[in-house]
Amino acid sequence: METKEQHIHTLSIIYFVMAPLSMISSLFIISTFLKFPKKFFVSDSVHLKFVFFQSVCDFVFSAKFLITAITIKPSWINYGSSEALNSTLPMDSGSDIFCTALGFTTQFFMMASISWNLMVSLQIVHLFYFRKRHDYTYIATNEEQTTKTYYQHIFVWTYSLLTALVPLIMGQYGATTNGCWISDKFIESRLIFFVIPLAAFILASLIILLICLFKIKMISLRVFYAQQFDSDVFFPTMTLLVAYTVVFITFWTSPVILRIMEILDKRPVVFVYGDIVSISTQGMGNALVWLSSSYIRKLLLNTEPET
Repeated sequence: METKEQHIHTLSIIYFVMAPLSMISSLFIISTFLKFPKKFFVSDSVHLKFVFFQSVCDFVFSAKFLITAITIKPSWINYGSSEALNSTLPMDSGSDIFCTALGFTTQFFMMASISWNLMVSLQIVHLFYFRKRHDYTYIATNEEQTTKTYYQHIFVWTYSLLTALVPLIMGQYGATTNGCWISDKFIESRLIFFVIPLAAFILASLIILLICLFKIKMISLRVFYAQQFDSDVFFPTMTLLVAYTVVFITFWTSPVILRIMEILDKRPVVFVYGDIVSISTQGMGNALVWLSSSYIRKLLLNTEPET
């Protein structure tokens, strides 16, 4: 088993490599929205607006890991068994305040990011069962559409803020295996504010994904929806949402497994580093999905920037 110093060195290398890639990837998605505002912000493309806000959260979330790599201190990292965790180095007051700020930032933007992931997954159900003809298109202008996102914004930002504020008020931010967050001494809080919500979001997204794949298998989209929808628009939209849901489930399963195993005082190395790599690179995964969209590629290659 590697020593704590070796773990910190490996963790720093991973953050120095992966976090900037994830930040650049998130900026790529954000820049697409800013370059073509009328295509995304003043349109009926609600699901794409969710991707924008998720990318903003991913950028800040990834930046936290780069900051951790640059300013890392041994007192911010726990590594080993529960006995080793109880004997970690104490923090000085300045380090403790900075670590608390990093922990709060992590919790808020992490929960906001996965909440927007859930909103994207829920759009699959909306597209399949609740949308009318041409209501799902990328560019159909509808000023009233902006009001439809209010409830999602209220849920995401309020819920994320509450899950970040409670540990802050209770003084629970501190050292973990991957930097400053809800301390390893407060496993129950992690369970309440991270593990259970994330597991529920992943389960909901998985169920939605399975229903979607089953429906695609049973019904030929290009034949069935050609009778009711413009399948040339609907099919790429559905594909994009499904891909985002797959990325969400893939990147966040390892962190959930690790945090559950920590309750049993087990920290397998494969899941420790699986957690570190997953949470620091999700933005890059989302950017690859974004670029895989034929609509986005055509927009970038063939459409002049809007003024």
